[in-house]
Amino acid sequence: MKREKMQQLVFFHACSQLEERIENDVGTNMPKYLEEAPRCPFVLAIGNRYNPTQVFVIIEGQGLEQPNLTKAIDVCFKVFYILDINYPWQCSSSWEFIQKVLYGIEDKVKGKTTPAVVAMRAALK
Repeated sequence: MKREKMQQLVFFHACSQLEERIENDVGTNMPKYLEEAPRCPFVLAIGNRYNPTQVFVIIEGQGLEQPNLTKAIDVCFKVFYILDINYPWQCSSSWEFIQKVLYGIEDKVKGKTTPAVVAMRAALK
């Protein structure tokens, strides 16, 4: 997965980086940070990249805390799917992979699968 796509799928912030961003960019309160967050659902992981201390699904400026990164990605995918929201183009292949390979949900239109997902699916068989 390309770095840009992974960063769009899950926003990782080291605690000190997030605290610095909140202080310097939006003051000291998290609600202001959430007001300025993208409107598209996304996962915000705070802490170490491999073992975040807090994980949230951000939806319309609201943070829904999740117990772990796996659950956050699960909830975020379900929000996209249930609300029929288009995946952001920067990470659409990643979300499409989750949809088609992990959940086994195919599109109604045949042949719409991106080459990246076709290749990854073939490599996993």
